[in-house]
Amino acid sequence: MTMLEPGIYSASASVHELAGIRAFVFERLTTQGLDSNIAQSLCLAVDEACSNIILHGKDLNASRLIIDVEYSNGLCRIRIKDNAKTFDPNSVKSPDMMSYFKNFSYGGLGIELMRRIVDGMIYEQADAKNQWNTLLLHKYIHSPRN
Repeated sequence: MTMLEPGIYSASASVHELAGIRAFVFERLTTQGLDSNIAQSLCLAVDEACSNIILHGKDLNASRLIIDVEYSNGLCRIRIKDNAKTFDPNSVKSPDMMSYFKNFSYGGLGIELMRRIVDGMIYEQADAKNQWNTLLLHKYIHSPRN
C-alpha cells in the first residue's frame, strides 16, 4: 500500500490488499461528510470491482490498483485504475434473478451488486496513450428533506 497524495491509494492487485482498500475508501468518504451507511455500501461496490480485477485480470506483469475518492456537492466519484487485463463490467448482462435462485446458482452477482449500489459505471480501456484501465463509479447523494 502506498498513499500517493491525499485521496489517492495505490496497492498491488492482491486479495491481501482488499481490507486496506475498503478502510481507505470508508475513511475518505466519511471524513468528507458522507453518511457511514452509504459509505459502507460504496465500499462494497469498490471491493467487488477490485476483487474482479484481482481474480480475473491478472497477467504475467505485476498488476497495480490506484483508487481515487472524492465527494462533494452531493456527488461521490470513485476512480479505480489498474494495469491488469481489460474488462468492461458494463459488458456483463444483468442476471435473471428468478432463474438464478430457482437453479440454486452460486456466485456471479458482484457486477449486479455494483450496479444496484452506484448510479453509474464508466469504463475506459488502456490504450497507447494511457496505460491504465479506468473504472469510474459515481453515486448521487440526495440530502434528506427537512
